[in-house]
Amino acid sequence: DLYYNRPRNKKHLEDNFDLEEYKDNYNKERFSKYLSKNQKYVTAISFFLLLFTLVLLFLLYDLGNYYVSLWQSSKITNDVNNLLDVSSVTNPDLYNPSSILSNDTDALPTPIDTPPSYSENREVLSDIKTLREKYQNDDIVGFVQIPGTSVDEVVVQSDDNEFYLHRDLRKKDNIAGSVFMDFDNSLDELSQNTVLYGHNMKNDSKFHALRSYQDELFFETNKYITFITPYESTTWEVFSFYPTDINFNYINTDFYSDDEYEEFLRSINNKSIFFTDAELSATDKILTLSTCTNITDDTRYALHAKLIDRSVPTLNISDY
Repeated sequence: DLYYNRPRNKKHLEDNFDLEEYKDNYNKERFSKYLSKNQKYVTAISFFLLLFTLVLLFLLYDLGNYYVSLWQSSKITNDVNNLLDVSSVTNPDLYNPSSILSNDTDALPTPIDTPPSYSENREVLSDIKTLREKYQNDDIVGFVQIPGTSVDEVVVQSDDNEFYLHRDLRKKDNIAGSVFMDFDNSLDELSQNTVLYGHNMKNDSKFHALRSYQDELFFETNKYITFITPYESTTWEVFSFYPTDINFNYINTDFYSDDEYEEFLRSINNKSIFFTDAELSATDKILTLSTCTNITDDTRYALHAKLIDRSVPTLNISDY
């Protein structure tokens, strides 16, 4: 009170003098002068506070959108699994790791000599029709499964390799995207190299399981892939896995000559981080699964498998 009642100010001598009101006014006046003097600093602080708030809100929105997309993607996967029963087209013994490790040849498929011939006007499998109907999407071209892993996905194909990067089976925006086949591939007659792409999602969906092929035991015990196309069920045996950058063209789908194709087969076989005694020739068809490593933007995991069996399957689709 001594500060406010200094002799230089005579207001305290007035009859209606209110000391508390005087203090408030005095402090407001001092604060106003402080603001005027430091206006540029106050403005800068306000700007950075606003920027921080906006960035925080954006990050929260982005994080929320990420988890909502994962939930939506998982729901579609569960719906598909409830629709399809692919056990009827796979031999459980074929994918029994203990059988493979013990060299039980009865558990292994019989390699095909020549692919069966089909008429040009083949009927699309009723199961693929059902999937197309359910999701109102004629881009659905198949179903890929690696027994023993989390890879259990519907495959789509568009006119380019961008559309399904971040869209689900209903063609709606989704950060997890879909597993899709290279737009250069044809299923009327399998390409020399059929290429499937899928994101490496941290919730173990899409092609996240491909990273596990860095482990030799996993590589040896998960050697078979089932790919159901609109016309047939195909079985493939894994022979090569490796990380690579995008400068290596492992996604070429067709080749101008047998020599060029055989050179390509040798190169991808030699790049494998684990040796296999796979016999490859220009008459073989291969399946390539590709996903990001999530280490750098331009590195990928590539998994290659050789066609060893094809047949017309019968899938069981439950009512929905």
